Amino acid sequence: MSRKKPNPDWQPRPTYAWDSPEAKAIKVLHQIVGRLPAFYAIWRRKEDGAVSFRLDMTEQLRAFALAGDMSTWVTLTYRQAGSWEELLGKLFEDGVFRQRLVEGSRAPWPWPPSIEGKIYPDPGGVPPMTEADHEALANEGR
Repeated sequence: MSRKKPNPDWQPRPTYAWDSPEAKAIKVLHQIVGRLPAFYAIWRRKEDGAVSFRLDMTEQLRAFALAGDMSTWVTLTYRQAGSWEELLGKLFEDGVFRQRLVEGSRAPWPWPPSIEGKIYPDPGGVPPMTEADHEALANEGR
């Protein structure tokens, strides 16, 4: 029987108190894609309710804590759902069983939070370009 060698780069996952904005953000992320049972089974500790997640907490992910109750969520258009899917595809590994957002799905806002964590509640307009968007556009093709 061989033993696995310890990974020298291994870092423990950050853990967040149950009532923290970070824990709420992780919970809302899982609500959006229909994975609330997985959230409770995998990411929330039974002993104290603390929550961990495999990704670092970014401003974009932290913004999910600002979501209202699911009853207040908006119904997405085809374009909005596509924008959400672009973000969610980066937050969940390939092969993870989750609900894909399509026209008619519901989300906390019409558009996903920006990299900086800004929320775009206006359903009629396209979210304004961020500094990162401008930089990416300026460097496109280089």
